[in-house]
Amino acid sequence: MLMKDIPVFAALTRQMDWLGARQKVLGQNIANADTPGYRGKDLKPLSFHELVNAPHQTMRTVKTNAGHITPRGEADDNYAREKGENYEATPSANSVVLEEEILKVSDTRMSYDLAASLYRKHMQIMKIAIGGRGG
Repeated sequence: MLMKDIPVFAALTRQMDWLGARQKVLGQNIANADTPGYRGKDLKPLSFHELVNAPHQTMRTVKTNAGHITPRGEADDNYAREKGENYEATPSANSVVLEEEILKVSDTRMSYDLAASLYRKHMQIMKIAIGGRGG
């Protein structure tokens, strides 16, 4: 069994992939901060629902009670881009506000660090479970 087949690792990997893609988009915004007419972009937030219903998941929910909701639909592997709702614009019609972009970059970095830390911790748990050392 591969680690990517275990749901928690698949979800964390998908989260880190999304965060990496977001950093690229935010970097493009910062690089084009002085480009006339450039409109800032961002990725559509990755939702927990999308992570749970990702098509590569190997574990599926089972309806064991008539009151349970039957899961439906598959998540899209593509990350949708979302136009920023920034109302501030420069005289050159550029909508990138560097302060906001820096805050988004910082938040994305902290989220990536958290996901990477959770991934490492789950790897340690797996090593302990199979009889190895956790460190």
